Amino acid sequence: MASFAFPSFDILGAAIAPKEVLAIDEWAEQYRYIGKGTAANPGPWDNDQVPWMIEPMHEASISEEIVFASSAQISKTESLILNTIGYFIHYDPTAILCVLPDWDTCDEISRDRFDPMIRDTPVMRGLISKERASAGDGIRGSTKQVKRFPGGRLNFVTANSASKLASKPIRVVVIDELDRCQVNSEGDIYLLARKRTETFQRNRLIIRCSTPTLKEGSPIMDAYEKTDQRRYFVDCPHCQTEQQLEWKQVKWETVGEHRNVWYECPHCSAHWSERDRRHAVSEGRWKPTAKPAPGFERVAGFWIWAGYSLFTTLEAIVQEFYTAKDDKTKLQVFVNTVLGQTWEDPDAEKLEHSELQKRCEPYERSTVPKDCLVLTAGVDVQIDKLVLVIRGWTKTLESYLVDWIELYGDTAQDPVWEQLGQAIAQTFKHDAGVEIKIRRCAIDSSAYTNRVYNKVTEFRKRIGIDCLAIKGNPSIDKPIYNRPSKVDLTVNGKPRRRGISLYSVGTGSAKTLLYQRVEIEPGLPYSYHWPHLPEDYFLELTSERKVTRFSKGRATMSWELIPNRRNEVLDCEVYNLFCAVSLGIDRASFNWKAVEESVLSGKPDNKGDAEQPRKNDKVPSRRKRSRRSDWATRY
Repeated sequence: MASFAFPSFDILGAAIAPKEVLAIDEWAEQYRYIGKGTAANPGPWDNDQVPWMIEPMHEASISEEIVFASSAQISKTESLILNTIGYFIHYDPTAILCVLPDWDTCDEISRDRFDPMIRDTPVMRGLISKERASAGDGIRGSTKQVKRFPGGRLNFVTANSASKLASKPIRVVVIDELDRCQVNSEGDIYLLARKRTETFQRNRLIIRCSTPTLKEGSPIMDAYEKTDQRRYFVDCPHCQTEQQLEWKQVKWETVGEHRNVWYECPHCSAHWSERDRRHAVSEGRWKPTAKPAPGFERVAGFWIWAGYSLFTTLEAIVQEFYTAKDDKTKLQVFVNTVLGQTWEDPDAEKLEHSELQKRCEPYERSTVPKDCLVLTAGVDVQIDKLVLVIRGWTKTLESYLVDWIELYGDTAQDPVWEQLGQAIAQTFKHDAGVEIKIRRCAIDSSAYTNRVYNKVTEFRKRIGIDCLAIKGNPSIDKPIYNRPSKVDLTVNGKPRRRGISLYSVGTGSAKTLLYQRVEIEPGLPYSYHWPHLPEDYFLELTSERKVTRFSKGRATMSWELIPNRRNEVLDCEVYNLFCAVSLGIDRASFNWKAVEESVLSGKPDNKGDAEQPRKNDKVPSRRKRSRRSDWATRY
């Protein structure tokens, strides 16, 4: 009789035993390996090397969301991001999305951090498909940005990849360097990514990490302040008092070429040695310091700075401070990346809307003060409305707001444009008892380009208003007025009869000049004036600020929108400034006397000598046509 071999009870028991329950920090210590050349301490992962990261990793296993604000070099990427990704690839396969600021960062994380983790961690070898994805395969294969594994996939995408953020359900979303992720045309990065997790509301995980940037408008700090705001507390090795480490308690003295640095306990004034600090951090703990806002009860918030790091010393931090303290751009990097705090530029060009609103004057809208001799208009085009601001200019270049009009309607259709035509064609009552018309109107062509081109041409012919099609250039050093370019084709490539002139407006330079002028005391040359207007106007006027950003180690200045603000008014004011500059009213050669005579006579001449080309305009010269009879005289 044949005998049959049965599997042992040990093997059978192992097959049917429930899966071991591990948190992310436990998984890392049990399975994760750090390879040579990727870290200072290669070998099995050791949580004791990063004691401050144990709780954030553990919370990522049980909480719906994690908000982690920190300085750089705190092991955020290796501990919280890569360990989380590795955990879900090996231990709990699912769809994962990693959002990064740009494609260079995506390639760097994928090539220099993720691939080595797969290579050096034994349980992960072979999990990522080595088959190269081909165009249209849709299922198999991997690329630098897409990693496929049994039971799931990992996508590396950038913040401005709106189509990738809006498609396919995702259970785990990791957003790194949130403050450096640009808002795309479809809205807030976090909300777009969160939308993709709605299918997994019972077990989703969303992690937001970043080094803070600017005081106003830091998404990571805005999110952190709504959480339970956990801070890392340590005990003083001398008096045992529980406390947070603070930069102001880092003290030093210079003796010759040597700098002696220590941490001073604010309670007993004892001097901590570097060994004391490291021991205190190793024994530290996270504690909530605030009550979470409604809706944030399932969000764990953490903040920590480089003073807790075991990868650096207080002496090295002080040296970084000395290197940066005399250079504002370097100091911002120090505050953001070492102290983990937001930066407020003491010289930043920003305005308080409430202060400007207090300067409103008792003159009526739609009337022109008697000193104003030139009217300009700026039009901003939105999908659902046209915004119009009309300004008057005096000989001393003081500027009075004449009217602010919002025309609601579908700007892809004609009715709202007919209203605009009527608004800019009207005459305005001048305090001198005459009527005056708009001399020049600039219309933004960034949206509905062809329609704006057509309407500019129509308004010039039908209404007789000098209308210009413009497009903003945000470069901080671009002149406000630039030589126009000729547009001979529509955006669909069809010929445009006679073409149209398109003016590039240096909006960065215009905003700088505008912000300087609106702060000038009323009554002085170049000052701005307003009638009584609602708060919304001034909120929009002050909706942007000039900030310093760092990209690949280089500091650049740019104007950025303050979160939750609209900026149509600011754009219209910029276009008015462009009109004034393009008319040449800021030049000594502008004939104010002739303009004043024409205005006061009630018959303003909208051409005058203000239309003379500026220096950087090219004036086409008429080529003299040679006669056939004079050919002999040319040799």
